[in-house]
Amino acid sequence: VYPKREMDKAAQAVRRGTVRLSSTLGSGHSALKLIISEKKNVRHTLKAFVKAQQSASSYVSKWAEAEESEAIQDVVSKLAELNVCWTEIQKELIEDMKQNAILYEKILDAEKSLDQAKKQLDHCVGKEKKIKKDIEKAEKKGEDVTGLETKLRQAQQTTELAQAELRGRSHETMCIKLAYFQTATKEYAQSLENLASKASTIFKTQEKLAALIPETQSRDMDRGIPKYKSAQEASALVTEARVQLRTSDFASVFTASPQAQAQAQGGGSRDNDEDDGSPPSYDAVIGSHSVGMAVAAALLPPKEEEGGAVDAVGWGSDEFSD
Repeated sequence: VYPKREMDKAAQAVRRGTVRLSSTLGSGHSALKLIISEKKNVRHTLKAFVKAQQSASSYVSKWAEAEESEAIQDVVSKLAELNVCWTEIQKELIEDMKQNAILYEKILDAEKSLDQAKKQLDHCVGKEKKIKKDIEKAEKKGEDVTGLETKLRQAQQTTELAQAELRGRSHETMCIKLAYFQTATKEYAQSLENLASKASTIFKTQEKLAALIPETQSRDMDRGIPKYKSAQEASALVTEARVQLRTSDFASVFTASPQAQAQAQGGGSRDNDEDDGSPPSYDAVIGSHSVGMAVAAALLPPKEEEGGAVDAVGWGSDEFSD
């Protein structure tokens, strides 16, 4: 166990170092890239945690099958049903974590777009300086500088346009960062709140199932083992928990985003073919910042039709989306 833990730490250090190195050699923004990398790591860790729970639950079920106690067999079968629900709820969180990382990727895209505007301005300023030097050299040689002066005026106009573009792009990028950060923070909190609420329903039910197991006294051999008579009550508890979980999903629509409300009212689901799993559109997220879709089109790259889509995790699926 110890070597594996050390190997995991070493792998994390290598991954972070790779991100920092690529940022140093590339376009920078190492902090944002590390956020995205670590959020993906959290998601993969959650996947491993869920799979470990599934494995442990399967062994409990195998153990119960070999037991003579009807109480053990029945309660474990009900626990298995609850574990299926618990697994799916955690898969929802894992999918939400993927969406959360995508929002930070959108912020990074906006920053990269701003970098392009800065590079364009630097290029214009450099070109203007070069023309000025050429004019100075030509004047020292007594050459005609009319053509160079025309080029200088054109370069100065281009620089002014690049400066105006950078000012506008800077403002728009800040609006994007505020909007997507607000959305990411709010939706992450809502995801965990949803997980906690549903976890409470599941594990309170599990506690009630445990209470149905007959109590025995090891010293009272003459009375024997009490007969288990709570199978129907156990089934009713699990059914009630399922109803509460479905009710919770329905109630969450009223506190969801306008897009989620519209989807729910239209009978949509997480597996709807028309939903590619991408975050809300820039126009929807920006909201009160009052920046139009033209800004988003200029700042953010076009949405990928195939490779960029997020695979939704459906209820009852055996595998996680990538």
